[in-house]
Amino acid sequence: MTGAFFAFLLVFLGGVATSFTPCVYPVIPITISYIGGRSKGKLGGFILSLFFVLGIAIMYSSLGVLAASSGALFGNAMQSTPVLIFVSVIFFAMGASMLGAFDLALPAGLQTKLQEGPRTGVLGAIFMGMVTGLVASPCVGPVLVVLLAWVAKVGAVGLGFALLFTFAMGLGMLFLVIG
Repeated sequence: MTGAFFAFLLVFLGGVATSFTPCVYPVIPITISYIGGRSKGKLGGFILSLFFVLGIAIMYSSLGVLAASSGALFGNAMQSTPVLIFVSVIFFAMGASMLGAFDLALPAGLQTKLQEGPRTGVLGAIFMGMVTGLVASPCVGPVLVVLLAWVAKVGAVGLGFALLFTFAMGLGMLFLVIG
């Protein structure tokens, strides 16, 4: 029981730590303007922030369930030399991006499409949180891939959901505070 508590605490703190990475910073003003422009008072802002973070959690928890469900397939793939080389190249690219070698961003057409249309209320906040989960993925990717690989190895769907949900809650703490 103590080991499980510390595992969840470590995953939560990993989420908090990754919320201070460079890929998350550009999302902060967008989040402030979205929540501030659509909330009616501090309580409304907090509620929208909760649903915004829930959107991030839905995105990452879905990945956890998917990894746990395909455990043997994912686990076997992670033992293959070509796959390990590919993952290593991705880790290297993410690290280089974090060090400022280049910027990873969504294509301009997709960014424009995401900005169009009404995104109000709770569903809009959840959608914006899911998009934020994608935008932040280059910086949270290394932690996320390690978590997904472990969840796939264990193969427990509930645990995969819970761990990735906890990670997302840690990542979302910054957004709750600024919301």
